[in-house]
Amino acid sequence: MHISRVSARRAAGFFALALGLLGAVAAAPTDASAQRDRRATYLTDRESPRAGCRQSPRPGRLPTLGVLADSAALMAGIESLAMEYRTTQDTSFVLLSVWLTGEGIVERVQEIDYYVAKEMIEPLKSLVSRTIKPQRGGGYLRMRIHPGTRRVLIGRSEICEPQGPDRVNVRRPQIAGRDSYQLFRARILVNAEGRPISVTATRNSGDPSIDDFVVRMLQSSRYGPGLVDGIAVQMQYEQDVRFDQ
Repeated sequence: MHISRVSARRAAGFFALALGLLGAVAAAPTDASAQRDRRATYLTDRESPRAGCRQSPRPGRLPTLGVLADSAALMAGIESLAMEYRTTQDTSFVLLSVWLTGEGIVERVQEIDYYVAKEMIEPLKSLVSRTIKPQRGGGYLRMRIHPGTRRVLIGRSEICEPQGPDRVNVRRPQIAGRDSYQLFRARILVNAEGRPISVTATRNSGDPSIDDFVVRMLQSSRYGPGLVDGIAVQMQYEQDVRFDQ
């Protein structure tokens, strides 16, 4: 009997150890969990439209649904729309980009992706726009709404700066003997069509004739416009320019 009890304890110990190891393996980070983390941040599986895109730094801290919106009115509206359009599946969703002005007021609500009846999108955008509360500051957010299960997720938007020329040929004695180096930086405001509105030098080369030439070149160039969640917008950014001779 004594040997039997010891064996039972050992067996229980081995069983607990095995469960612990299985739990550790299950908890180990995998590509799948990393992908889920990315979805939690961006709320989408789409690839970035270009290299160098990043999360929006504003707002600095993501608000909860109760802080962002009148959650009771939002949920009631979602439920009403779900019943009207007979949406019951959790796989049905609308991914929205929400833009807030510097005063924290809704400026724009735009769909990024959706899997619902197309007629449902505009009423849902209108609902979101009128139920979001004034915030403490501006910024960009994503909202992923699953009408069938009344599930709402909040994440960060993706910002892509404009893209423009970063190299220009300049033949001047001042740069003779140097292949290429960074001399000039400009602050450029680019509209949604990729045209520069203003170009201001923020670091000069030391040669006014070179500076004027580069500013004129930048003013006449075309740009890849800035993007917020893949939507072209007017955006300001700083561009470094290298001189080649």
